[in-house]
Amino acid sequence: MPVRVRAATVLMWLLWIGGTVYGLTAWLLAKQTGAGGLVVLGFVYSLVFILLALLIRAVMKGRNWARITYSVLAVLAIAAISLDLFLGTATGIGSKLLGGALVIAYSAILVLLFHSTSNLWFRKRDAT
Repeated sequence: MPVRVRAATVLMWLLWIGGTVYGLTAWLLAKQTGAGGLVVLGFVYSLVFILLALLIRAVMKGRNWARITYSVLAVLAIAAISLDLFLGTATGIGSKLLGGALVIAYSAILVLLFHSTSNLWFRKRDAT
């Protein structure tokens, strides 16, 4: 695995860990406030995090379809976060800094996944 792909997957796993912690925290807060639908919410969070982990694993195995799928999701995340930042719905300096950091992280992943050495590696892996 090229160094750039390895760096991209490390960033992916770090974002996955952060998202999992955020999702668990949101679920626990919802439970604490007595919100309804906690079983469904827990199931959806679990399903999303499991599928995302499988997608990252497929990227690590050199599957080009996984690289493209993850990239589409990253672009959608960048668009949603940027929209949130530019429309002013992100309140507080912490939310804005976190949003900016996420945009930078997802952008770095895209650059690393589509670098020329990464492209060669994914093409080689698809041919086998």
